[in-house]
Amino acid sequence: MIDMYRYVPFEEIDKNKWNGAVHYAHNGNVHGYYWYLKAVFREWDAVIEDDYQSVMPIISSPLHDVIYDLIPQLGPYSVNVLHSSRIKDMISVASEHSSNAIYPLNRGIHLRSLKGLKTIESPYATFMLNKEYEALSEQYDSDVFDAIHEESKDHLSFVSGMKPELLVDLSAFPAMKKNALMRIMYNAIQRGIGFSNGIKSKSNDDFLAASFFIASHNTLYEIFTMPRADMDARRLLLDLVIRNGAGKPMNIQLYDEIDGLEPMGFKKSNSLQLYSGKTLTRIKKAIKLPY
Repeated sequence: MIDMYRYVPFEEIDKNKWNGAVHYAHNGNVHGYYWYLKAVFREWDAVIEDDYQSVMPIISSPLHDVIYDLIPQLGPYSVNVLHSSRIKDMISVASEHSSNAIYPLNRGIHLRSLKGLKTIESPYATFMLNKEYEALSEQYDSDVFDAIHEESKDHLSFVSGMKPELLVDLSAFPAMKKNALMRIMYNAIQRGIGFSNGIKSKSNDDFLAASFFIASHNTLYEIFTMPRADMDARRLLLDLVIRNGAGKPMNIQLYDEIDGLEPMGFKKSNSLQLYSGKTLTRIKKAIKLPY
């Protein structure tokens, strides 16, 4: 194996250089930052190219299925061109130090660069915010537009700044996922890049929809959404995010509860997961494949 790609155990990772590599990578995302990974894994190892020109977190052992929802895309990250040989060399080093069967690849990795490797696609949804709100809302189906803009919303109330504990309690997630989510949310709030929005019914004070977003790399990443939210309320909540972000060179990325959002102009796409053929059944369950 080429020497410039080396295995680095967690205790030897330079936090500042790592964060710099993820921040300046042309395919950087919030999931790769040191603080985010520490919130999810506590510890991880890495493949590093030269002096942190490229980095790739290593998931050393199998994770509980629910944790994969928190890392929909990881490495490799690089300031260099991610050509096929660079990707495969880094994956080869990582595989020597991992017994994990699934690896969520970075959204910037193209399928044709992975020839010979086993991959599965996992869906997500995006919405570009680089136009003014009037132009963005023209993508809404007429009935969705009317429902969002109807004057009679007296039965609903908007809330923001909810505590992470309140948000995770709106789900039936297992404790390990709730705890990881709260660590992520509190870290994002302390850094001034995380925010929450919710919609409640005034009649019974119940939440109808709630989300937590992190702003990073010209993207609003939805880290949490209330499971089985009322669809009208979810669309109304997302419309609020679109209004506030309109005209900025950003996009929204959603990974959970994405069905029913196409009438608002959200586009579905797929990220890639590496996998071992021996564990395909568990992988299908982990990434919610519909077959």
